[in-house]
Amino acid sequence: MSDGCGTMRGRNRRLWTFALGLISSAALAAGHLPDSMEAIVQRGVGGPGVLRLEHLPVPAPGAKQVLVHVYAAGVNPVDWKTRTGNPRAGGLADPMRPGAGGGTRGPGPAAAPRSPAMAKIPGGEVAGVIAALGSQVTHWRVGTAVYGRANTGGYAQYVVIDAEAIAAKPPRLTFAQAAGLPVAGVTAMLCLRTAGVGPGQTVVIIGAAGGVGSVMVQMAKSLGAHVIGIASSRHTVYLKALGADEVVNYDIENPARKINGADAVIDLVDGPAAAALAYVRPGGKVILPTGYVSSEQCAAAGVTCAEPDRRGAPGAAESLAQLNELVAAGKLTIHVEREFTLADARRAQEREHAGHVQGKIILITTMVANTS
Repeated sequence: MSDGCGTMRGRNRRLWTFALGLISSAALAAGHLPDSMEAIVQRGVGGPGVLRLEHLPVPAPGAKQVLVHVYAAGVNPVDWKTRTGNPRAGGLADPMRPGAGGGTRGPGPAAAPRSPAMAKIPGGEVAGVIAALGSQVTHWRVGTAVYGRANTGGYAQYVVIDAEAIAAKPPRLTFAQAAGLPVAGVTAMLCLRTAGVGPGQTVVIIGAAGGVGSVMVQMAKSLGAHVIGIASSRHTVYLKALGADEVVNYDIENPARKINGADAVIDLVDGPAAAALAYVRPGGKVILPTGYVSSEQCAAAGVTCAEPDRRGAPGAAESLAQLNELVAAGKLTIHVEREFTLADARRAQEREHAGHVQGKIILITTMVANTS
């Protein structure tokens, strides 16, 4: 693992990774797959040191799956939360899992840490090209640029994904941008749908500058809503550029003195969310993807508090298709705050863990000549 930038060893490793990417891409174009790949393996639970760069066999797709040659992978809070052994501590439910959400989350007990012997490849969202097809997959072709949601295994040069959990990469997005879209995009859609946000309504987004918040601001504007973003003052210009009508800076002013009577509040910040109740009108909604508030507090405020509700929501393929339509119409883009190499996955997770990310953190898993 690299612990700094600009060293000779770091430069040599990036050049070597770039060369391996060219070799791998050439092999794919010729119809051949390598026997092994680089991947980040999480061995046990704990600090960043449990993440190790290893060489593993390239996996084979099942009958209804595809093998994706990964160019870029998204880094999400659930990655470091799972690594530390407490994925439920403010963790976001999988937005593509049927039945996710549907209640008011409480802090609850911490999840039991997994065995130290546990080994897995982290990462749940990727972008790349299809390298191989399962025996029953007929609607995709090898070489097609795609992005999508993997169950796990995204921090690698190859990953197996269900054929229905990917979509064609939008030409407007780079592979790095596309890798940051699946989780943020589907989560934002789910939250706005649960909140019932529509034309003329006012929606407050707490934590608006992060990966999910950045997408949600744009989506809410596309729905015709008046969008108020709550974020630190360093994000004001950024959020205005995304389309936020108002930006309230919690670090220099009290949001409760400036916001009240909103139709919906979506709180994307981990932890207690009672403050959100002050921003919404009686009869309004507070959506809590990661935070929590007591049912008694919600009832006293006369508002509906809920987690994102997947019941009746579109499936993975339809959700990704809707995201592609927004991107194609110029109504949605992904901002990448910083890219890290696969070997620097520890630093990428530490940056995500530190918080206050503007947009997405992305791992470049395979360096190729053309990543547009």
